[in-house]
Amino acid sequence: MRLPRFSPHAPAVAPVLLAVLLAACTAGSAAKDDSGGSDSSVGDSGSSSAACGSYFPAVGAALVYDFPGDTNAADSLVNTFTSYDGSSATAVMTTASRRTNQDGSLARQDTTATFNCAADGVYIDTAHSDYQSTGGANDYSGSSDTTYTPPMLVYPATVTAGGTWTETSTATTVDTTSGTTTSNLSFSATVGDQTSLTVPAGTYDVLPVTQTPTAGNPFHSWLAVGIGAVKTDGTELKSVE
Repeated sequence: MRLPRFSPHAPAVAPVLLAVLLAACTAGSAAKDDSGGSDSSVGDSGSSSAACGSYFPAVGAALVYDFPGDTNAADSLVNTFTSYDGSSATAVMTTASRRTNQDGSLARQDTTATFNCAADGVYIDTAHSDYQSTGGANDYSGSSDTTYTPPMLVYPATVTAGGTWTETSTATTVDTTSGTTTSNLSFSATVGDQTSLTVPAGTYDVLPVTQTPTAGNPFHSWLAVGIGAVKTDGTELKSVE
């Protein structure tokens, strides 16, 4: 459940979207220090989208990520919290990924995910992705729609040091390239003690979170109030726009 660069096609959108979400859907508002980091304590509630708990960014906030160790400067990942409907407690986030492959081809994937902001936490309901690769020997394009049954818990209403949670859901993806696939998603999450972390965007107080799937390797992220994931196993926060 880690942030992908790009898979050959988008049918893996279920675990992909969950990883993107867990790396970006976090935190309310926090003051910035001169380095660009947060000087607020982890766990404070935000005001911009409090109905989604304290772990959603402000509407319109765009989080731009780099891929450390990747020599390809054209790679990019941008998450934007686009809207919140108070009457239905529905939030929408978009993810735009771009990658220039070794053969010179350009791959892109644009995903729109819909969440329900419930009293006990934030759940992902559906996701739609459009993907394309052009300029290479094996160009492709397509789209996919994923439904989570039941809606899958992304994080509980309260996330604090020492906290834990588990979740299980089934993701059904209908893809124009590969047809219909079903993925059983199950993981446990643990929250470590607050620490300080420096990334290209600045220095932040963070909570480390380890998510362990029933099958596969653990995924690590470091969450900051007002930002979300400033770092994961595969990305670092470059800027907040």
